[in-house]
Amino acid sequence: MKVFNLVIDHLAKQGEVVFDQRPFKKIMERIKKIRATVGYPYDLLEEFYGPIFESGYVDRLFFIPGWNKSTGAFWEYKRAGRLGITLLEVKERFIERLLKAA
Repeated sequence: MKVFNLVIDHLAKQGEVVFDQRPFKKIMERIKKIRATVGYPYDLLEEFYGPIFESGYVDRLFFIPGWNKSTGAFWEYKRAGRLGITLLEVKERFIERLLKAA
């Protein structure tokens, strides 16, 4: 999570308009619990992130190393790709520089 936070904060400081999903983490967990979701909550991805991606306001997504091990990030990657959203992978050496500077 430290790398995730560093990258989001760095991009925002560089002037990128960043949709920061961190504030929604707790409410997503509550919704999952209330719905008694068994398995991965794909419905939350479809209902929450789907409309955001389809809105046209998101023109690119940045993925940190290891993103492909995350079910949610994998869904985001596939959905964004289908919608023509630019997919950018943050390089490991860039992460190393951020960690050294932190």
